[in-house]
Amino acid sequence: MKIINLTVKPIKVFKDGRYVKTIPTSVDKENVPYSVRDEIKIYEVDGIPVYESVPSEIINLPEPKEGCLYVTTLAVAKTAAANGRRDVVFPSFIRNETGRIIGVDALLFMKI
Repeated sequence: MKIINLTVKPIKVFKDGRYVKTIPTSVDKENVPYSVRDEIKIYEVDGIPVYESVPSEIINLPEPKEGCLYVTTLAVAKTAAANGRRDVVFPSFIRNETGRIIGVDALLFMKI
């Protein structure tokens, strides 16, 4: 299976704490997929509106292609899963001792 990185940065993959490889980005900043959401006002609390955020569409996400797995942001992966896509995943980040993201140790599918 081919992994296509649709995030803005290369993804460094680690296994058992050791660097394995880098998945280069496949898009430029202008073409990164993003999720469009509809917001429905549910009620107010102390004058502050509370909305339900409902995924509606994804911009710049390629159509499914057999043998391809697309790595995106969590927001895009959630919307894709809500729309029945099973080829869109997001990174499981690992951090160093200061909390800085240094890479990923897995790719996650969002189950809705």
